[in-house]
Amino acid sequence: MKNLQKLTKFILLMTIVFFGCSSEENIQLLEVKEVSNEVASNEVAARSELKSIGSGVMMQAFYWDVPAGGTWWDTVKSKVKDWSNAGIDAIWLPPATKGQGGPYTMGYDLFDYFDFGEYDQMGSVETRFGSKNELKSLINEAHNNKLSVIADIVINHNSGGDLESNPFSGKKVYTDFNPLSGKFFRSSSDFHPNNVRKNDTGVFEAYADTDLSHHQSYVQDWLWRKEESVAKYYKNVMGFETDGVLISLKALKLGLLEIGKMLLADLL
Repeated sequence: MKNLQKLTKFILLMTIVFFGCSSEENIQLLEVKEVSNEVASNEVAARSELKSIGSGVMMQAFYWDVPAGGTWWDTVKSKVKDWSNAGIDAIWLPPATKGQGGPYTMGYDLFDYFDFGEYDQMGSVETRFGSKNELKSLINEAHNNKLSVIADIVINHNSGGDLESNPFSGKKVYTDFNPLSGKFFRSSSDFHPNNVRKNDTGVFEAYADTDLSHHQSYVQDWLWRKEESVAKYYKNVMGFETDGVLISLKALKLGLLEIGKMLLADLL
């Protein structure tokens, strides 16, 4: 059973890394600070009653084009008790923050990393799935039923910015982001091309002009390094399980192949 759990985590890790970055970005990309002992102990205490991820089955708690109208978080909340009783140990939620499509988007056209359905922007207050309070209520209900909640966070690209000039491409691009949450403002220098890098390999063409540059210190600070970063907000304020994300960040820093060798060696 332990080997099966480790293999499951390894597959999930590889999926995160392969789809989250290019191979040339695997080494010396990130600096991951250790969580303080005080914070770590508090988190362990708060999550000690949850089932161990890998002890059962993770439920993908969404599908493409779930019903719009802001009712999805409540729909999922009504099911977590039965899922837990059936052997589910974690649920995976869709991108929970405001996208360019406001109340209609599935969240992969991310605009504001900190708007979980509480700011009137992009045509709505709530996301397609509901409000921030409804989301937190769902997460609390999942935890009460011993389920971890896995976040789907879009860090490759953004959407919905205002038009501005990029001096490195000589084009006008939609990279001027001024979210109402007041956090993680972005401009052309935070996307490719910029003064640090021309581009990523394997760019998703639909978002080539708004491809977030993870080599920029400012972007790194807001995604994972600052105390008010996206990763820490998801975990410490919203209650998502982000240990897998932290593992993948360390994998990126040390090198994907080396991490893979260590994990596979532990399995054999």
